[in-house]
Amino acid sequence: MKKILPAILFSLVIVTSFTNNAAASDVIISGSFQFDCTLSAKFMEKHGYSFIEESYYGSYLSTNMYAAEDVEVIIKNEDGTILGTGVADKKGKFSISVPHEDIYRIVARFHDRETDKMVEFKDIERVIVYVGFFKSETVDIWMAKASRDDCGNCDVRYLEVKK
Repeated sequence: MKKILPAILFSLVIVTSFTNNAAASDVIISGSFQFDCTLSAKFMEKHGYSFIEESYYGSYLSTNMYAAEDVEVIIKNEDGTILGTGVADKKGKFSISVPHEDIYRIVARFHDRETDKMVEFKDIERVIVYVGFFKSETVDIWMAKASRDDCGNCDVRYLEVKK
């Protein structure tokens, strides 16, 4: 009995230290994906897109910002090693657990377009990634193809990109 009790205590200490080290090294990167479009909020919401706000390009073009749902998210470190993956929800939000790094590279894939954003560790709680500006003709193609193929990953040509 005297030999079993120290062995059990030693095992518990080792298991607890590994569990604490693993939990302490993981962090959660969370944020959202957004895109701009010239279509009306009423029309886009009817087709399942979440309206965020109205925005402007100069004084001549009014656009609306929407949540980009079903964005494929890949989080990499500076060397390009994949640390975590996920998919944004209907509100364009994501939350992915990854190992601690000083800088992360967030790769967003939205309708065959890839967008990169570098994020420092201090900014990982509210990351906002803009995945582009799309003319109404482009979004019409997404909707037509999605209803035809019943898919969220459409083959789209991109007419204009927000810089």
